[in-house]
Amino acid sequence: MRLKLMVSMLTVGGLIGAALAADHALVVGVGQYPSLERSELKGPRQDAEEFAAFLKSKGFEVTLLLDSLATRGGILGKLEELSKSEEPLGRFVFYFAGHGTRSLSGDSALLPYDAEDSSPGHDIRGKDLAAAVRSVPSSARTLVLDSCFSGGMLYSSKTIGRTWTSRYYVRNPVGAKGLDVQPVESSAAADAALTADSDLCYVAASRHNEQAHEDVIDGRTRGIFTYYLLSSLKADPKSWGSVQSTVSSQVARHTDDLQHPSLSRGFSSTPTFEPKRQETASPTLGGTLLDQYTIDHFDPEKLRLTMDPNVTTLRVGDRLRFYARVGAPGYLVLLERGTSGKIQLLRPLAGEAVEDCRVDEGDIVRIPPAGRSFAPDAVGHERIKGILFTSREQAAALIEAFPRAASKGFDVIEAAQVPVKASESGPSEFYTADFVFEVIPKEEPARCGASPASFAMLPLLIAATLKTRSRKQRVTRRDP
Repeated sequence: MRLKLMVSMLTVGGLIGAALAADHALVVGVGQYPSLERSELKGPRQDAEEFAAFLKSKGFEVTLLLDSLATRGGILGKLEELSKSEEPLGRFVFYFAGHGTRSLSGDSALLPYDAEDSSPGHDIRGKDLAAAVRSVPSSARTLVLDSCFSGGMLYSSKTIGRTWTSRYYVRNPVGAKGLDVQPVESSAAADAALTADSDLCYVAASRHNEQAHEDVIDGRTRGIFTYYLLSSLKADPKSWGSVQSTVSSQVARHTDDLQHPSLSRGFSSTPTFEPKRQETASPTLGGTLLDQYTIDHFDPEKLRLTMDPNVTTLRVGDRLRFYARVGAPGYLVLLERGTSGKIQLLRPLAGEAVEDCRVDEGDIVRIPPAGRSFAPDAVGHERIKGILFTSREQAAALIEAFPRAASKGFDVIEAAQVPVKASESGPSEFYTADFVFEVIPKEEPARCGASPASFAMLPLLIAATLKTRSRKQRVTRRDP
């Protein structure tokens, strides 16, 4: 009897100890880079201080490293110190606001205070950061990164009147003229290797081929992503999927669709900062056109969009086409948005019905048809977004949100006000994929002071070429 009592007390004591395990956070903000030219950022200190205050309000023990304290040694040293904790920690959060970069080999990296222009030796590579965070004995590990690892859309983002500053630092531009010609999927694959099927939850300011920006908001310079993320977190959301849906719409609207926050695959149903849960369903589709245009639920086995040629930068007049590779039966809806600012329905065409969007596992949808290609005729950026619905009802609801006239669409402000009818049968699975590319002049002007011209991706050509095809011509049933 006495032995049983002791065992019970030890068990209860262990449970209490586990319940009382302290939550920890390492919050880093770097706006000053003494060894990098033209690199000053005004927002990271503000962002880090506000994020640290939020975590403290949630009971986290926070270590805050700002500027000169946020060296490579200071950051990795603190992570190593936490990894040697004798007792398991509760939840752990790593937050970083500052510059990111990408090497010629495709490695993404964060730039600490002591980063150097002449050498990447002080950079904190993504895989090194992941290993260091994973070594912290914690029940849940979350990385929030308000930086970026791509110079994609660099030309398009230089628009007169914008107060944005990019958090991407170009140490070694690719090519003599500064073009980012890295294949679309190569950098994505490098980032996916860190985030896919992982126990680490990444909440990032932008996608792999986009820049993250800071801007003057409410009279102070802040990371656009951090500003809206904190607003969402303070509302006590139910899951990361809810946060991602809300913040993506807000950031896309603020940046004119140039920046889209991303979330690690598999964490949509996980409560914020908690251990990963088994995914049971797709995120909930929002109630507006902008919500559905910006929501992400990537699964490359179910839906992939690829472009030929596989690059992120084209010149005016270059030829291109793209493919949708389908891995599940459903209804494939395609949206596109160019610098005209209009979100338009690319599939189905005007006059077609939701049944014309029906696809089966193994289908490859080629756009435009064989023997044809697109040729962008002006400078800017273009985004193609695919949503594979398993529910006919949900696909039809999105299609019906668009006007019948094929030439009409909605800018991001209008799209935020366009309702999409909710499904009466409840939520169902869906999958998304997209790609974005930049178009620059045939003879690229100097980077300094350049401003892009208007851009159109020939939506009428798309409609004309696709309308001539039957469904059998649009869909080729073979493996990629």
